[in-house]
Amino acid sequence: MSGVCEVRILSSASGAVNYRDTDVGTLVPWRLFRLGRLNVQETSAPDHSSAPALVLLATHNGAPWLPEQLDSLLRQNHPALHIVVRDDASTDDTPNLLRRWCERTPGRVTLLTNHSDSAEGHRANFSALVTHALQCRDEPFVLFCDQDDIWHPNKVSVLLACMPESKEPALVFSDMRVLGPSDGPVAASFLRHQSLSARAPLPRLLVQNHVSGCASVVNRAALELAWPLPEAALIHDWWLALVCASAGTLAYKDQALLDYRQHGSNSIGAPGYNTRYLWQRAAGERRTGLRMVYAQAAALEARLRERGRPIPEALSGLLEIRGKSRFVRFKSLLSGGYTRSGWIRNLPLWFGRE
Repeated sequence: MSGVCEVRILSSASGAVNYRDTDVGTLVPWRLFRLGRLNVQETSAPDHSSAPALVLLATHNGAPWLPEQLDSLLRQNHPALHIVVRDDASTDDTPNLLRRWCERTPGRVTLLTNHSDSAEGHRANFSALVTHALQCRDEPFVLFCDQDDIWHPNKVSVLLACMPESKEPALVFSDMRVLGPSDGPVAASFLRHQSLSARAPLPRLLVQNHVSGCASVVNRAALELAWPLPEAALIHDWWLALVCASAGTLAYKDQALLDYRQHGSNSIGAPGYNTRYLWQRAAGERRTGLRMVYAQAAALEARLRERGRPIPEALSGLLEIRGKSRFVRFKSLLSGGYTRSGWIRNLPLWFGRE
């Protein structure tokens, strides 16, 4: 396994710890890490690069981009990969593209039937795919696929090589290369382009997501704990990252393993850390406002209690801030590490309405 892979466990039976590794790994107790004192212990990780894996692909009017993405899935060097696709009432050539693709790849692709005559939305389409994975498939690892990206041939095998040997929930994600509307390179790193840090601890993850579902792999334990998706979950990849960081392992592979297309139809996109983006964040972000962050955190606490899991101190600490005066909230957010990268992104947190 080449490059740098960081594995962090932010909650466990023995207390909150942080795993930070280079190739074979080092163990860093989280409380000592916050104080700047490091107690290092070597660890090793198994190689799951050949384990059976499942790809979940949700589509909707993706005809302009699907051929390249589908071809990139077939070019994966992983020997045991099955792909499940569900289309959300596309009105372009997407259904025909998928049917022809399935005919060319017998046994490798399952095309789910969508009986809805109208589009249900990405959330419902994705939920149907996960439900199928949990009820009808037995692969130990699951990857999420967007219709408009291009996977590098080693994406699956590299991510699986970083998966820990654990029955606890685990998620591994990578960086991405950003392409423009004409497929020209925009940025070599999605995270740097968005001024995000992959090495953010749980307090920051509770208020700002840096994990992209299309760059992630999870084990079945993660899906079983995260599902069903609660209404308060802002986006599925953020929710899965929080579940794994709170109750298992969140790991990062410092390598761009796919090409992320930036175009006018992206559901979230990667506009970059530019003037327009900063103005939007200063005005307040509707999708990740303070009330929604609190609601998602409360849903996470409820899910952990429901499944008999311990509650991380960072999670209970954030929820204790609710209802405080603006000054106390500001002070508590800062002292607890509940901050987003880039000071202007914090304005909706510091001054937003509960």
